[in-house]
Amino acid sequence: MNYPPAALAALAQRLQGNAKLTCTITPSGQASQCAITSTSNPVFGIPALTFALNATYLPALANGTPTTSPMSFTIGFTLSPQQADPTRPLRDAWHSASVPYYPYAATLHNDSGIIRVTCTIDTLGIARNCTADGKDPDLRTVAQAFIENSRYYPAMKNGQLIETTSTTSINFSTDNTPRNDGFNQ
Repeated sequence: MNYPPAALAALAQRLQGNAKLTCTITPSGQASQCAITSTSNPVFGIPALTFALNATYLPALANGTPTTSPMSFTIGFTLSPQQADPTRPLRDAWHSASVPYYPYAATLHNDSGIIRVTCTIDTLGIARNCTADGKDPDLRTVAQAFIENSRYYPAMKNGQLIETTSTTSINFSTDNTPRNDGFNQ
């Protein structure tokens, strides 16, 4: 699962693990009376519990009618190999925009391309001294602003925060095929 806000401390340290829970699932599919039975690291208990209590489940059936039932499950917190590498900065998706803005003029001209943005990520997780490479100036500007305004978990070496250089590629593509639904793309 993605790391929810309650597990951001674990994400900053590049920790992975799981939490085992037991809950009662109501006939309406809601979890109640949940308890943490074990965790690989205590930092994962509350985020797993929060996730479980906010999820919706398919209830058990008795003679075709939804019924209350116990349920035990494990919620895992995993990182991709790139995310798990502490020597690389990690973009903080919870505190950054999810996608860059696509300039309207670029959609009108069917502008597309891959823009590479290279920055220094400092020990506070702020992108500095960024440069953008790519053919379209509008897309370069938007990509660079997107990366500069994102926040990062800094890289680490031997448990210490370090400043490092990071390059991100953003693929801008548009499909300007005519639509027949009354809306612009």
